[in-house]
Amino acid sequence: PDRLSARMLLAMLLERAGDTVEALNQYDTVIEKLDAPEREQGRPDISALVQHAGEDARARKLLRTEVHLKRAVLHTRASRYDKAIGDYNEVLKGEGANNANAWLWRGVAYHSHGYHKSAHLDYSRCLDLEAHNYAA
Repeated sequence: PDRLSARMLLAMLLERAGDTVEALNQYDTVIEKLDAPEREQGRPDISALVQHAGEDARARKLLRTEVHLKRAVLHTRASRYDKAIGDYNEVLKGEGANNANAWLWRGVAYHSHGYHKSAHLDYSRCLDLEAHNYAA
């Protein structure tokens, strides 16, 4: 695929098919393209964010956050906790700070990596944002 939308769609399909490694590779490519917009300016078609990401800085930032979250969840499921925590940190910057799922999943990654105090803090932040999040 040459366009941002095609890469995003391919990554989601690979994730759904259980091909974690290739899905992560495609998400990596999407993030690279978002970081270097001058290299790829196609007319994406899978979502409003992707549709406007080539033109709108805010949409580009939101899409980048979403891709980091998807990639972080895959890293967590693959027991790549350091990489997952790095991606969750990217998600939680700025507007992502109110993303309860990011706080929850980073807590899972911390817990699985043995950082129980950090996990507890993330679960607490998740509950501050969503008091009825029973997973936290």
